[in-house]
Amino acid sequence: MKKILFLVTSILLLNVGCGDDDYVSPPLPDDFEEDVEDGDGGDTDPEIINLVTNGDFEASEDLSVMLETEPLLYDDWSVYNKFIDSFTFTVGFNAEQGNVGQMCNTDKSIPNSDPCRAFIAQRIKGVVDPALYTISFNAKALEGSAVCRVFVQATNEDGQLATRYFIYDTGKPTTETGKYWAYCKICPADGSPLPKDEWLEFSAVIDFSKIITKAASVTYGEAVKSTLADRTDIIICLQNNALNSTLQIDDVSLTKYVNK
Repeated sequence: MKKILFLVTSILLLNVGCGDDDYVSPPLPDDFEEDVEDGDGGDTDPEIINLVTNGDFEASEDLSVMLETEPLLYDDWSVYNKFIDSFTFTVGFNAEQGNVGQMCNTDKSIPNSDPCRAFIAQRIKGVVDPALYTISFNAKALEGSAVCRVFVQATNEDGQLATRYFIYDTGKPTTETGKYWAYCKICPADGSPLPKDEWLEFSAVIDFSKIITKAASVTYGEAVKSTLADRTDIIICLQNNALNSTLQIDDVSLTKYVNK
């Protein structure tokens, strides 16, 4: 705030406001200043807050905590694994990225109709707004023909997984009867394998005001309004759904959508 000095004439002229049309205001003194607020006066960019903790895995030593383990783990990485003989999870090291999350599949792939077999997860403490958010991450294949898949689930009152999925705004059909992969995003979108020699960045917009109960292809019109309970302690899920392959992920973020 600039400090401003006003020098004002201390004697009020008696004819001010008395209908004298010939009255002329006295000139301002040469050293007149006014109080003004520093700044451009325009809108400022909103603060971008990543709701994912340790999104770069640098603070992780392993991925041994199971999602269902009591007491529940919030704001850090855990794993969900129905078939421990077929899927393994580790913290790997990449010369370019440092620590990364890894999911290795051996003799099983994960069908679209049952995504909740195995994934890297983070349970985010608190409530997300019924608004659009951007979820993004980097991914590459370490071995085989890895394909990444990402989805966000609601939790029950006890904090465990609910069969309720938040719906994606990215890629939604133009009509309410058009079907699409509302519950998840496959990366790359065409299902082609991830490269081994470069990291690819993926990003999609998710609508936390909408939720569905189907885990497969649905119509946009099947989504219902999410509840406060749905949006409390959500779980981000990332997985490799190709057999005989290893996926690496890094730099995971979930931020309020900004329309640039």
